[in-house]
Amino acid sequence: MSVLLICPKKSGNTFTVCEFVSKHAAIDLKVVNEREHYRIDDYKTIILSSGVYMGKPHVNLTKWLETITKKEIDTSTKFYMFMTWFGRGKSDKTVMRKIDSYLSRVDAKLEENYSTCFGQGMGLVRMGHPDSTDLEKTLNWVKALGK
Repeated sequence: MSVLLICPKKSGNTFTVCEFVSKHAAIDLKVVNEREHYRIDDYKTIILSSGVYMGKPHVNLTKWLETITKKEIDTSTKFYMFMTWFGRGKSDKTVMRKIDSYLSRVDAKLEENYSTCFGQGMGLVRMGHPDSTDLEKTLNWVKALGK
């Protein structure tokens, strides 16, 4: 399975999960930044990841998505989404719609099959997350994408 996992930054809840999944599923992990653009044309599956910030994806991820061109994406490439969040309302669905709108610009689409896990927030919100259960759940979801 030719899989790329995209993470918006090299710290925090989302990175913790991405690093675990990359190591245990033996898939490529790339952290996006403004100075580097990654080749994605060799990947058949691309998993985008982000924390959810008041119904919005991480700005580093959206900036990276803005740099993708149609010729970089094979028509058979599948895009999936993984999010860390506090579990409030329908902010996960809002982020899915926003990410899909970025992908539609290059005639790609976000698959409906997505995964979430709790992330620890400032103060006392979701203390101890992501925990080992969150990590294993996400790892199993990623492995199932290849079946």
